[in-house]
Amino acid sequence: MNRVDCAILAGGKSSRMVNDKAFLKIGGKVMIEHVVETASRLLPKPKIITNAPEKYEFLNLPCYTDIIKNAGPLGGIYTALKKTTARRCLILACDLPFISGALIKLLTEDNSAYDVLTMDAGRGIEPLCAVYDINCIRKIEMQIDSGNFKVSDFYKSVKVKILLLKDMPSAFDSSILFNINTPAEYEAALKLDQKRKK
Repeated sequence: MNRVDCAILAGGKSSRMVNDKAFLKIGGKVMIEHVVETASRLLPKPKIITNAPEKYEFLNLPCYTDIIKNAGPLGGIYTALKKTTARRCLILACDLPFISGALIKLLTEDNSAYDVLTMDAGRGIEPLCAVYDINCIRKIEMQIDSGNFKVSDFYKSVKVKILLLKDMPSAFDSSILFNINTPAEYEAALKLDQKRKK
């Protein structure tokens, strides 16, 4: 069994965006391509968790639809863990265009004892840039059964390790966890992309 697998969640409804955010272009590529390319350098064949697999055929990656419908990102994490062939799975949102290989390496090479390894960049924990152990499957099932779909709420019942971005070297700046939910954030991401290229 591999030690760490990777799954990219692309099942969001993008309710605050006019278009599907996975297909917004930054630097000549759609957003999910940036995430896939960065993750693939360290973790071969990441899985795509989506309820519209036909839209992602161009990536030539395995796609899985939610096992439990209408459970939001928590359902996506659950599906990823049920489909993984590894002990742990790195979960990434599809709207992290500046995610770095160095951060993925840091997360996936942490061998300490935990059920969830996540980040805090000063805005709170990042449940969609985190590594989950398959031990979480039963706890997630129980939470979904209760009708509570907030990802971080099951954290209280498992062992969680939180890495603080402020304690990391300067190379790990907050932009690596910049995610996009609104048109204003997309405009900010385009400006940030240009700034990073200078």
